[in-house]
Order: sequence, then C-alpha cells, then structure tokens
Amino acid sequence: MRIRRCRHLFIEPRETLEFDLDVLLAGGDGLASTRRWVALAPHLDAEVDVDATALAVLGDCDVHAWRQCDALLARHPREAIERLLA
Repeated sequence: MRIRRCRHLFIEPRETLEFDLDVLLAGGDGLASTRRWVALAPHLDAEVDVDATALAVLGDCDVHAWRQCDALLARHPREAIERLLA
C-alpha cells in the first residue's frame, strides 16, 4: 500500500485546567493541567485526537510523494498507522 500525509494538516495542542485538591494540599495552586493533541484537516468530518506515537508517524510521512507503507511499518507500530488511516 502507498501512503502520504495530507498537505493541509493542522496539529493543535489543547490544554484543560481542573481543580485538584491534592495539588493544592501539596502546596500548589490547586490546578491540574491536562494536554491533548488534536489533528484537523479539510477532509475530516471532525477533529481527531492523536497521541505521541501518531505524531511521530505523521512527522515521518511525506506530504509530496506517495511512498510504500513498508518504510513506515519498519519504524512505527502498525496499530498507530492503522488508527491514522481509519
């Protein structure tokens, strides 16, 4: 199978803050931060959460030329590539 990355891909970090009593009792400000990464592309119906493994796969994909998927499979887990393709 041949593969390439979407030319118009936007990866956005999203951060949420929540009150955390344990953080406050430990001397902090009481806020716990959670970060997630979201992929946005014109062909997607909705934003897609991506993890660090998926980000590495996307960074390895060529945007200009179609490449054989075997090269990616040699460097990244099959599950991560299949999640992105889905």
